[in-house]
Amino acid sequence: ETGMEYGLNGCHSRYPLGAITLPGSAGLTLAIRMDEPVVHRIAYNPRLHLFYLAIDFGLVPQQRVDGRPLSEAPFRILLYRHDPAWGFRSALQRYYEFFPNFFTKRAAKEGGWYVWGDMSQTDGALEAGLGFHWGPASTPAVQWDNAHGPLSLFYIEPQTYQQTMEDFDRQPTTDEVLERLRKLEQGDPQELARVASQPYRVYPVSPTGGSLEKNIQATAQIVMESLNHDLAGQPYSIIGQFEWMQKSKWGAILSCNLAPGIPNGKGQMNLQQIIGPALRDIETAGARYDGIGLDSLGGYGTHSMVNYRRAHFPYSKFPLSFSAIDYQPVQVAAFTTVEWLGTLAESVHAEGRILMANCSWYMTPGWLTFAAPYLDVFGAEATEFADPDFIRAIACRKPCTDLPYTPRPAWEVTRHWLHAIHPGHGNDLKMMQDCAGLLRDLIAAGWEPITGARVSPDTVRIERYGGGPRFYLVLHHPADQPAAAQVQLDQKVLGEGDYDALVLPADQQITIKNSLAEVSLAPKETLVLMLTRP
Repeated sequence: ETGMEYGLNGCHSRYPLGAITLPGSAGLTLAIRMDEPVVHRIAYNPRLHLFYLAIDFGLVPQQRVDGRPLSEAPFRILLYRHDPAWGFRSALQRYYEFFPNFFTKRAAKEGGWYVWGDMSQTDGALEAGLGFHWGPASTPAVQWDNAHGPLSLFYIEPQTYQQTMEDFDRQPTTDEVLERLRKLEQGDPQELARVASQPYRVYPVSPTGGSLEKNIQATAQIVMESLNHDLAGQPYSIIGQFEWMQKSKWGAILSCNLAPGIPNGKGQMNLQQIIGPALRDIETAGARYDGIGLDSLGGYGTHSMVNYRRAHFPYSKFPLSFSAIDYQPVQVAAFTTVEWLGTLAESVHAEGRILMANCSWYMTPGWLTFAAPYLDVFGAEATEFADPDFIRAIACRKPCTDLPYTPRPAWEVTRHWLHAIHPGHGNDLKMMQDCAGLLRDLIAAGWEPITGARVSPDTVRIERYGGGPRFYLVLHHPADQPAAAQVQLDQKVLGEGDYDALVLPADQQITIKNSLAEVSLAPKETLVLMLTRP
């Protein structure tokens, strides 16, 4: 992944592991732990014949609040063998075996992503496989979810502070945004009254139980303690017109450090003053949130951002890195979010709830490698995950779902079978219903990183679900021309013996000879081979 503000040349590896293979002879893997965030690069230099893992640390002569020195950076590297017949996929399988707790599947429900409103008002939603309701509109909407199966999730955008500038009839400057925030922090009566009168006000408002103006001031004080700072020592600020703002729609989005140790910081505010009360209040009203929906996680540039604010350094348990621009020690902003996620997950999971994140848009950011152990459902606010291979690798068998908002072509909906990703709300419900049954069967069988089968032409994609007497091979043909695919089964992986084969969803029987199956694929078609031992 390139273009980051941290590490050497702003580059780092997205996956937690890298594998090098000498076919027919040996395979060697280098890896890091997904619960120990570091800026790492795994690469092979063919000129030097060097397979290496490099980690970019920043060291400063300070101490953390727990007494540990910031002049030290502990780390661990894994070195292990993998099966050369299956290369990276074998290395991934062994990683899962080493660290099963990173991939624990906690969501009791599978399904697609549904946002806002009341799911009871969407006919056919359950039959279409929609299962995660993000930000229900009311207590009755949550109660309906509780009674009918979808998991109801409380909404929060944890990393950012959104400040209304709706009273401006032009784009405000950064100085004007920060001046407003300072006045709110200091309790300026005129500024508090001006902001309190705006339709959007300040989001989120800290529920201290006092007046609206006092809540706005308390929120501003917390935000000022938490803002990430750039190279110039200024808070990051995105200024624009946002559709959810009202009046002139002008507003500003500022990035906050969520490290839970920051006194009176936004990480603590999210946990103690927003999420905790919301979970209790809904139960008092006779309903239950099944988990938390975390919006824009890594969004608004926070996936690539660094924090120069040295006063924050002692409050995070993870090592520092250095800036890609001037090599100064910095916090990787996403890593403080990972630390907060770990704290949140500990309490949420203990209560039998889950965490779902909106974490992929035009790209699927690499910092999710370190967030993945704490997340239970991965969402892409897009027509599809930008890198479905990566998200499936770090999620393993955890649910993944997208959110297109508007209907997608039929071939895109069926392509979800390849990675067992749930199509989300906005797709044609009839198309989703047609795909839902087979998707459920694939997920129940369980994704396997080692396919146990090879396909030609190699432009055709293949994934396996299940093993033993019945398993599925999903084939996707991305090209615009038809293809005659040959699928060679590896009996060392899949087991010896004959198989009956059925092409789904057409229920067409085919013959397998010498462990070879032949399948015709139309342009952009996705098919499923169900193989069973007679």
